[in-house]
Amino acid sequence: MTPKQLNTLLITAVKEKIPKDTNIANVLMDLLSLGKEAIYRRFRGEVPFTLSEAILICKKLDISLNKLLGLNTLESSLFNLDLSHFSNPVEMYCSTVDHYINIFRKMDPEEYQEVWEASNKISLLFYMKYEYLLKFHLFKWLYHRNMIYSNQEKISYDKILLPKKLIEKQKEFLNTLNKHQRISIIWDNNVFRSLENDIRYFVGIDLISPEDILKIKQELLRFIDDMEISSATGKYNMGPDIDIQLYISDIQFDTSYLYIDSSSKKVCFIKVYELNTISSIDENVFDSVKVWVQSLKKFSVLVTQSAEKQRHEFFKKQKQIVEQL
Repeated sequence: MTPKQLNTLLITAVKEKIPKDTNIANVLMDLLSLGKEAIYRRFRGEVPFTLSEAILICKKLDISLNKLLGLNTLESSLFNLDLSHFSNPVEMYCSTVDHYINIFRKMDPEEYQEVWEASNKISLLFYMKYEYLLKFHLFKWLYHRNMIYSNQEKISYDKILLPKKLIEKQKEFLNTLNKHQRISIIWDNNVFRSLENDIRYFVGIDLISPEDILKIKQELLRFIDDMEISSATGKYNMGPDIDIQLYISDIQFDTSYLYIDSSSKKVCFIKVYELNTISSIDENVFDSVKVWVQSLKKFSVLVTQSAEKQRHEFFKKQKQIVEQL
């Protein structure tokens, strides 16, 4: 990137940070202790901002210099907190999905790879295909962020809309995922119970109507049927190229973990804040997460194309939990 290009990007970022009715030149004059003509020369690109000036501007106005330079934060730090700062939940969700898409795209589908997830809740990998489950997770995230109040009125579950952009982003992710031959999942045995408890809470404060409960319930039962078929056949119904291995754990997990291992890329994720993750490509961190996930198999039963009785009993129990809604 040339100094001129960086200069242009910095000016654009400053304009986005400063209110429209504020004179940008005056702000930068005070910030950098420069005269008006010196600031305008920088605006015109005649003289670029120095590195120290750019750092000071970014620090004071909370601008990411890494992003301006096009640096991948994940590749320059031990951990990356994928904590999206979006007031719009759709933009936040799309940003999260983009994060996964970019990782999978960098992997050669022809090389050996492992995708393992140990989850205590239904994850992004699954609920994006189901409209009402996706709406619920977005709604819950809004509630956590204190964003369900508008003009002192509550925004209930039925007010959440799934726009076309979000649906297209889901399809893009699924198309990317279809290139990967096998996904192995270890489910906490309370994976549906925790979801039921969450739903009951919002019903109790009148944010989900009986009509929407019925829709969520029907979709959950369909999801359980889909997963039972997938675990019996070993083929996940997102696409014919995806093999699935499902393990059911006898113990509960503290959170959800995911790692992707191939000869060209190794990355791991730890779930935080409902829809966000902490990610890392550090070798030691990756190995630690991989060892932890693999250790959970000791407490688990593989129900994919095996353990038919245990598989049937597990999914039957999950249906009973959902039916109680």
